[in-house]
Amino acid sequence: MKRFRSVPMMLAATVYLCWFAAFLWLLCDGRYMMYLSRRLWPLLLLGCISCATLVIGILSSNKIATKENESREDLLNAAIMLIPILYFLLYQGDTLGSFALERRVVSMVESIECSDLASSAGDTLQTDIYILLNNYPSVFGRQVVLEGALNTSSSQPVLYRFLIVCCLNDAIPKAIFFESNCIDTLENDVWLRLEGTVDSLHINGIVYPFIRNTAVTVLPKPGSPYMYP
Repeated sequence: MKRFRSVPMMLAATVYLCWFAAFLWLLCDGRYMMYLSRRLWPLLLLGCISCATLVIGILSSNKIATKENESREDLLNAAIMLIPILYFLLYQGDTLGSFALERRVVSMVESIECSDLASSAGDTLQTDIYILLNNYPSVFGRQVVLEGALNTSSSQPVLYRFLIVCCLNDAIPKAIFFESNCIDTLENDVWLRLEGTVDSLHINGIVYPFIRNTAVTVLPKPGSPYMYP
């Protein structure tokens, strides 16, 4: 039986084993979607496979049976490699909110084309802000149910969420104005469920998406607050 005598090799194997466990945890728990688009799950799987392969390769190498003591550089490199995993473990769930929203947009809510807006019929539609804005003419006039976070820095209250296309760094804010008389006591970033009618709001000759006659329900902050294409 091969004796493991090389401490640097064992440190390397331990680091890669920790990363294998981290990739597997992020993938199985779905936590990676707090940082990456859900379409990028193959990258997590590739990370698992790569780390497992490296661990097996190190443990089966003849060099690991050669007696070798660790150096300060070996310990420092191992500690640096483990810092991101420590972040994942200690991460308390802070997400992008009104602070990021107000700094990533020129206009809090993007304007819409109004030439082909005509009321349509249909049952109440439960959707998200991204899908609603992409299909605005076809759902204009319908009852919808939306969930998102509140921002009150504009003249009208805003419901917003962030869209992750690739990763959290390029998250795109999507927002819509809504009508409500019962949010005066609520703070920014409180999560709401709105049920109302898809309409339009005219401000200084510009047309914006708008939810009229809304019924508002306060929600707990969801575990996965982002939208994905």
